[in-house]
Amino acid sequence: MKIMAITRRVPGATVEKIQALQVPEATMVWKFIRENFIREIYFDAEKPCVVLVLECASKEEAAMRLASLPMVEQKQIDFDYCTLGPYTQLSNLFAKS
Repeated sequence: MKIMAITRRVPGATVEKIQALQVPEATMVWKFIRENFIREIYFDAEKPCVVLVLECASKEEAAMRLASLPMVEQKQIDFDYCTLGPYTQLSNLFAKS
């Protein structure tokens, strides 16, 4: 199952704390990429957030695994989750009446 996870800063997060955690965070992200848990990763060009496309069984599994990221453990960021599926609405345009 594909899950999209979008970071958001937790109230009270500071730039200094986030910067101090960048190397351990990147190390864990690289581990997740090698495990094929993180399939895609992007920066939002308009606001300070990261968008992850994950491969796992559920939103619960995604949240459990991402909870081990240093910035999550140190309560600097959290995630909003969206379960992704194939877009099937175009077939309605071509359905026979």
